[in-house]
Amino acid sequence: MWQGNYLIVLAGILLASTAAMAQAGGAAGVGSFRPTRAGEARIVLEQTALERGQPVKGKVVLPAAEGAPGARRPNLIIRVSDSLGRLLVEEAMPLGPQANEVPFEVEVPGVVAMRHTISAATDEPRGAGMDFIYCPPKEWDDYICTIWQRHNEKRIPYLQEMCLSGSQWSGSSSHLPQHFIEANYRYYLETGATWIFAPYHMWMPDKEKTYYHKQAKAAFTKDRTDFRILERNPCLSNDHVRSRIEWTFTHQARLHRDTRPLYYTVADEPGIANQAAPFDYCFSPHCMQAFREWCRKRYGTLAALNEQWGSQHRRWEDVRGATTDEIFARKEDNFSPWCDHKEFMDDVLVGGYALAKQYMLRHDPAGRIGMGGAQGPAAVGGWDFWKLCQVFDVLEAYYIGNNYELMRSFNPDLIGFHASFGPGDPEKHLIWYLFIHGDRGLLVWDDKSEYVTDEGKYSPRARQARPWYQELTGGIGRLRIASKRTDDPIALYHSQANLRVHWVLEVRPSGKDWIRRDSGSERINSRYFRLRESWVKLIEDNGLQYRFLCPPQVGKGELKAYDAKTGQGFKVLILPEVLALSDGEAKAIQAFVKAGGTVIADKLPGSFDEHGKKRDASPLAKLFEDQKRAILLDQEMLPYYQQRILPGSKDLALRDTLGGLLTQALGKDRVTPEVVGADGKPVTGVEVTVWRNGRAELLALHRNPLLRVNELGPQEYKKNLKFEVPVKLSVRRRDATTAWFDVRSGSSLGGGKELGVTLPPFEPVFLAALPGLGKVTPLKATVAEGKITVVPDGYGQGLEQCVFHFDFIGPDGKERLVYRSNVACGPKGGQWPLPLALNDAAGKWTLKLRQVATGSALDVPFQHGRPD
Repeated sequence: MWQGNYLIVLAGILLASTAAMAQAGGAAGVGSFRPTRAGEARIVLEQTALERGQPVKGKVVLPAAEGAPGARRPNLIIRVSDSLGRLLVEEAMPLGPQANEVPFEVEVPGVVAMRHTISAATDEPRGAGMDFIYCPPKEWDDYICTIWQRHNEKRIPYLQEMCLSGSQWSGSSSHLPQHFIEANYRYYLETGATWIFAPYHMWMPDKEKTYYHKQAKAAFTKDRTDFRILERNPCLSNDHVRSRIEWTFTHQARLHRDTRPLYYTVADEPGIANQAAPFDYCFSPHCMQAFREWCRKRYGTLAALNEQWGSQHRRWEDVRGATTDEIFARKEDNFSPWCDHKEFMDDVLVGGYALAKQYMLRHDPAGRIGMGGAQGPAAVGGWDFWKLCQVFDVLEAYYIGNNYELMRSFNPDLIGFHASFGPGDPEKHLIWYLFIHGDRGLLVWDDKSEYVTDEGKYSPRARQARPWYQELTGGIGRLRIASKRTDDPIALYHSQANLRVHWVLEVRPSGKDWIRRDSGSERINSRYFRLRESWVKLIEDNGLQYRFLCPPQVGKGELKAYDAKTGQGFKVLILPEVLALSDGEAKAIQAFVKAGGTVIADKLPGSFDEHGKKRDASPLAKLFEDQKRAILLDQEMLPYYQQRILPGSKDLALRDTLGGLLTQALGKDRVTPEVVGADGKPVTGVEVTVWRNGRAELLALHRNPLLRVNELGPQEYKKNLKFEVPVKLSVRRRDATTAWFDVRSGSSLGGGKELGVTLPPFEPVFLAALPGLGKVTPLKATVAEGKITVVPDGYGQGLEQCVFHFDFIGPDGKERLVYRSNVACGPKGGQWPLPLALNDAAGKWTLKLRQVATGSALDVPFQHGRPD
């Protein structure tokens, strides 16, 4: 663990060095000049870090001219090369007789790497050189495969050959990963401030990761009245700790901004305690004072707080949150002091994350803030996903508690990224499953560092996974990211206040044994976790899709009647045992039904308010008595998640009941096409996902088993044999002129309203449906004058963003992987620079291009350089 004195000294040193570095205009070790001796030329650059497309500007300072006045001087040769050995520019500039400073502005084509060198030389052997950086692109618009373990420089080319194009670098390191930069190998910053955000779950050389958490639990078990044990260390409300957050992310952003990490992580597997484990942090003096201020803003007066809490505080100085023991001991069902304190701690933790992002962005405006090892939604531990999704740009998340669905619902721009642990069909299924659910990349866990050897020998797992990585980075990822996911107008309600009430009701019977619960308990032993899974699968098993909706969104007016023109609003709101509702939420639900929406609840909602205080009666009782569009099932939905995986048809009654209600409520506003089995009905365990791209519709059909993911382990299959067989399906659309394409195989499947497909058990069928049948204009492409020009075919012109995959084959018949790329253009086509270098092999090259959505392909031969 970091020691305070050491950190303070190191902070001072690094802040001073990075301040000087910022004044110099670049990160230390990125752009640098080479020392010159007296009489040698030198280069001065205006900037040492550039965006791609920017010219290099500067001047060459020459030694004093020698020889007779007016004598002819040799030309100045400007060269730009990159760390991959590619020569990109070679220009001659005439020198005046007495010129000592020569300004230049050089356009650099064909940029694919980060580190570059610009050199200037004459016929005399006294040249100059300087390194600079072309920053990687700002956009994350394609799928990327990375590996967690930092393999050495010998292995990086072999990893890149199998489409693994990056790794992680320690955020605590005071230097840049030079061998990554040289190899054009991307990286993200790992464990930026683990000791702050994950002190109870962090790697230590001499202790297990959860050592301090176990120590705190043991101490609390011995004396449950000592509030010193409940002081989080470090306390996130302590100004000293917040200043450390400032230092950490200021230093990291200044150091790394030019090489543009994929993202900066706040920590790996963070939380208020140990990940999602329950523990009553934080009752430090700093947090208690901050909590009182939080309550003042919430309640206004002490009298209002006492009325809500059922307390008799006479001074604000006496106010504090309730511990779990205290709230369990209450005779009445008023959990407000506990629920408010848990919400406050969520705010404190997320506020710390937001502070890290603020300081990172101050020094790297293009940066992204991320988290490693994100858990699922939980009542305790800091896992309010609405709040997390408003702060983070990237979540490397274990698939727990339908968190990917929360992420896409609460922030469609949030980048999902997951760790890939195991081999075989289950891992292949998980990779594709998360890709369909919004992933933009994966992180291979190779704890034995055996994926590839120094000699280039791949492990069996690596050889098996290589085709998966090639396909995901071969255009289908870019196409999916360029398209907009479109769901049926169904809202599935998710409330953090409701989670807290359920947690107390579920865990209270265990009494003081609640302290035995750990992070895994919050998914394995959570009834509401399984209830949410049942509702999600009920919707998906009917071939429909949905979005989660939460109270802050309702507060912003997003619970409104559906508008088919804009796609805004909903036709249906589902309330899965929503015990806790505010008066404002209840009024919004009533207004939604009045405006024509349908509400479906399994149990009468709103028996508690948003603070966790039991009401005498539900504010929605009359709504469900009087309104036909307010449907109270009054039925136990929990068993469905198990029924659906059992042999036989126990699942059909509940599935078909809900399916009928949803289909009737959606009417003509259903978005997903019908996907049915031989009996003409939806098939349990088949998920249908839709994206729109211009006039095109992309459809993914995928097997949908139950997923459970350990905190650090492989996917677990729980008797999913029912879904581990192929199934024949029919896909039905309203448009009779639909042209169908298999995106993965690149083949045409014909046309018409209905398409028959066979869905394999462990990977998806990925379709493109485009309007218009008959003769279409062909795909066109040319390579001339250093430019690639492409015009999509007639089907491709139906896409708002048409994606192409490029492969370049050299004169020797071998592919040049450095140029492998995916590009996107509008319906009329696009033009891109030819990326080849001056010193690439001369002769006949071939550009192999493929229109990803339809599979249309062309081989375009072109001449490069002067053949020998």
